[in-house]
Amino acid sequence: MLLVALSLTTGTHSGIRFSFPNFAFLEYLSIALTASLFFAYVWTQKKNVLAFLVVAVFVLGWIIAGVSASKNLSLEIPDVKIQSCLAKVMAHPAVKKDASSADLSLIECNQDGSYVHASGGVRMHFRGSDRSLAKGDVISFRGPMGPPRKYESAGNFDYPVYLMTKGIAATGFMFGSYGVVEKEKGVFSRAVSWARTRITKAAEGSISGAPLSLVLALAVGDRGLIDQGMRNSFSKTGISHVLAISGLHVGLFALMCYFLISKLVCLFPQLLIRYPAKIFTSIFSIPVVWCYVTLAGFPISAVRAGIMLTVYLAGIVIYRKQDLLTTLCTSVVVIVFVYPLSSIDVSFQMSVMAVLGLVLIAPRIMFFFGGKTRNAALLWVLRLASAGIGASVFVMPLAAYHFGIVTLAGFFVNIAVVPYVGFVVLPLVIVSSIASLILPFGASALWRLTGFFSGMLTTVADLIASRGQFFYFDFTPTGVQVVACYAILALMLFSGELVRAASGVNLRFPTIRNANP
Repeated sequence: MLLVALSLTTGTHSGIRFSFPNFAFLEYLSIALTASLFFAYVWTQKKNVLAFLVVAVFVLGWIIAGVSASKNLSLEIPDVKIQSCLAKVMAHPAVKKDASSADLSLIECNQDGSYVHASGGVRMHFRGSDRSLAKGDVISFRGPMGPPRKYESAGNFDYPVYLMTKGIAATGFMFGSYGVVEKEKGVFSRAVSWARTRITKAAEGSISGAPLSLVLALAVGDRGLIDQGMRNSFSKTGISHVLAISGLHVGLFALMCYFLISKLVCLFPQLLIRYPAKIFTSIFSIPVVWCYVTLAGFPISAVRAGIMLTVYLAGIVIYRKQDLLTTLCTSVVVIVFVYPLSSIDVSFQMSVMAVLGLVLIAPRIMFFFGGKTRNAALLWVLRLASAGIGASVFVMPLAAYHFGIVTLAGFFVNIAVVPYVGFVVLPLVIVSSIASLILPFGASALWRLTGFFSGMLTTVADLIASRGQFFYFDFTPTGVQVVACYAILALMLFSGELVRAASGVNLRFPTIRNANP
């Protein structure tokens, strides 16, 4: 599975650089060929079939990524400076204090007094902070649009490429206000919009300032109120991953749900006669996790985390022995196949590297330092420290390459921040959100309590960022330096296995399958 994941991601990178027009039959042909070789390898277990499978997966990645890139970069609009168009809202708008933005899929545009077909994704900015606009609504607007600009940044972050991964080919600014032509008719979408609006209004009525920004980011995935100062503070502190619903939040939410559901399942012993409790717990946890992803507005980072957790929980259901590296590679294959441009998405790259650090480094730290420890509290701290160090080590080269900053504070701050967010802030956000939907008048006290604890986190981040200049510094490595850094990490991690394979000596070293950080 590791070879397949590497081949698919390499193929998608090649396809993005050398894209070609949308030929649907090539996609279907490559999928059929890859599926045939996969079943042939499962049936025969021959190495030559595996070699052909790896090549076929590379070609498949090349084709699907090339087609996706061509689709996302295509923009069909009339050749006029000011566009008057109808468009469908692709995602819940990002609402700020005085200005907002919405990702739109063009339907029609006015040309010489009549509407003609238009296509492509655009990000339009507009004045105001109206939250009534929802995903799936059809609106009319007027304004200029053009290719996105590449902003100067300390690192190598490419804003147009970032927009391309989201299906955005152009940006613009609306003149005046938009008009809602048709509201979303789907019952499910309307229910989600109603829940998001109700939670947002309840939080805004009880919290303000930076705590409100953090709470809305955790509750409904709305990061519009997060200003640049807050982003810089969290980035310098090494905890910027807290600001976006991603693998950390979805994983912690899944852990809470798994614990609660396991206790509820044990109340019905008749269910446990034929199957163990973990089977039912995993089955019920999957839809609950996706409910959280849905409420967050299906951000791509949360969707990827949901897919990864679904793969892991599905392995428990079908009695697969849990191998975290295989689970990660399987998740990467599924995610890249569904979202071919994920391989160039910065958040996806950093998420994979963080999990890879947990899989490869954390077990080794536990093996060397926790093997003889019997104190439960010390083991708990060591697990948190090993997880934080493992994730930070693997993410640091990529973070420096894309954003031009190296932060050392994350090694230590995350030991306290991750459990604080996971066991204090996030549960309060979830309980307050549920109370807002059921008992809106009684949720005010819960939101104020949530704002208090969220404010403590933002205060600590500002304090460390302002007083701990020696914990971070500006540095932007080249692509070759990043590759060399990961090559050195791989050599350090697997040197024991290489020595053992060369000498034939059975060296005692932790394996990924048996280590559980």
